[in-house]
Amino acid sequence: MYIPLNQLPASARTWVYQAARDLTPAETELAEGHLRAFCESWAAHGQPLHGGFALLENRFVVLAVDEHTGLPSGCSIDSSVGALRTLSAALGGLDLLDKSQIPYAQTDGSVGTIGRAELRAAVADGRLQPDTPVFDTLVPTLGDLRAGWRKPAAATWLARYFSAEKNAR
Repeated sequence: MYIPLNQLPASARTWVYQAARDLTPAETELAEGHLRAFCESWAAHGQPLHGGFALLENRFVVLAVDEHTGLPSGCSIDSSVGALRTLSAALGGLDLLDKSQIPYAQTDGSVGTIGRAELRAAVADGRLQPDTPVFDTLVPTLGDLRAGWRKPAAATWLARYFSAEKNAR
């Protein structure tokens, strides 16, 4: 059962997926239709789940489910990943499941990415600094997302890279 994301409780379980680039207006419209249809039919063991979605920053797909009205099962979570794969294909192969890229806010307001393999180099050359806003795609609940999923890099799991860089000097 589709519930608009702003009507889901703060405790709603949340998954954040990211596109490799910004979505076009036509892709956004396609994605919204696809995600709404998925949420309308999302179920666990035959019981409808109360789920919603949002497209944020023209780049991120947020999917959430109210666990107070029904718990998602492994199969229903797998079906959500399948829905994202289908959406990726409908978007011409635009990858929505790549977790190897770290999204951050660039100074011009756009979203940039840094590959996990290049994190040390990005810290060393100053592309990624402790105060660089990064998007925490691992927020577990909608409340956490609402409270601020854009955080300084040093306030996330990336902090260890700044400690390592400081120790290397």
